[in-house]
Amino acid sequence: MGGIYNDVHKFDLALNCFEKALKIRRKSNNKASIGVSLNNIGLIHSGRGNHVVALRYYKDSLKIKQDYKDHNGQAVTLDNIGCTYLSLGNICEALRYTNKSLALSNKIGNIENVAVALNSMGSIYLKARKFDEAIKAFEESIIISERTKNMLSHVTALNNLGNANSENLEYRKALDYFFKSFKMQRENTSIIFDFPEKISAIAYRIAEISYVHMRDYITTVPYAHFALKNFPDSDKYNLVNNITESIGSERFELILSTYKIN
Repeated sequence: MGGIYNDVHKFDLALNCFEKALKIRRKSNNKASIGVSLNNIGLIHSGRGNHVVALRYYKDSLKIKQDYKDHNGQAVTLDNIGCTYLSLGNICEALRYTNKSLALSNKIGNIENVAVALNSMGSIYLKARKFDEAIKAFEESIIISERTKNMLSHVTALNNLGNANSENLEYRKALDYFFKSFKMQRENTSIIFDFPEKISAIAYRIAEISYVHMRDYITTVPYAHFALKNFPDSDKYNLVNNITESIGSERFELILSTYKIN
């Protein structure tokens, strides 16, 4: 139940469920399950931006998993620690823990977590502005995700490649990856719980790049409209208003009625 609440961003309810589970597992002294609960509580604090608190729970979880030689669990928690250090701006520690997760995942043959760790590794390199290394890691993650048919990892890597190429000023390449991500999400809505928010964010990125960097209104208008319609927020309102001011409301409506998103 806590996992479901977490997926839909109801963090208070999720945290309550995980803390109750932790109390029960501590009473029964089920060490392996305690490690899982600690990791889950860490995830909630990460989602809320409480990264220092999350780090404490992850490290407590890792210690228990190491004692019980839960290698798969260790690989997951090592990656969580790496991501948390990245959120805290500590690239060296982020790289150290993510490398451990990647090495362990490879050693035990957990291919799906290899893809996850490669995505994390790419994000670290991207933060460090090492674009070639970031893109290589994301591309390797896609290869694995295609092989394992893990669509969530695949979509994550596509989005990361879009962001990496955009930051590297390769806007056409960035759009190609965002288009692929958008198409995959529309065709597989069940892979992501907060689907409207995520696909709306990708539509927004497509519209933003097309408008700001390419002045391609035929692409900009339908994707901006889609983003605003499916998950409205101030950024999307501002983008649509800016586009309308640039080309006029009549042209905006004409493009919108003529060109549809496939």
